Amino acid sequence: MKKILVTVDFSDVTGKVVEEGVKLAKAFGAEIVLMHTEPPDEGYVFYDAGYSVEGTVGFMNEYNPELEKSQQEKVENDEHALNALKEHVVSCGVKAETYLLEGDVSGEIVKKSVEINADMIVLGNHRHGKLYKFLFNDVGTHIMSHAPCPVLVVPTS
Repeated sequence: MKKILVTVDFSDVTGKVVEEGVKLAKAFGAEIVLMHTEPPDEGYVFYDAGYSVEGTVGFMNEYNPELEKSQQEKVENDEHALNALKEHVVSCGVKAETYLLEGDVSGEIVKKSVEINADMIVLGNHRHGKLYKFLFNDVGTHIMSHAPCPVLVVPTS
């Protein structure tokens, strides 16, 4: 095992996910690739409900500079958090690199695992109910069914 893709979302399970990745990397002499994916930004267009002449609900759009600034700050915060995790991994004696991506979370994880030839993916599990998974698609389930390598799912508790 040479490369372990450790995916993080900066939630309460992130620390456990990174620690499991570090344990595996140490045991197998592997390096860690830390990755965070932001869901696609809906652009800087703000949609506001309105009414057309016929009285049906429609949408008007307008440029919102506050949304652009907010997105830029989020990216900067994510970069800082990802670099802090990298420093922690390196301080544990494990080589690490980072990727901060934007796009479909599960799709980007699978794509990156192929690109870097990952030997394993480590990700966290958020215990959502069946209705949530049905309505919103479960990232972990999609990754497990499409990943080119084994997937370790770290539970929240």
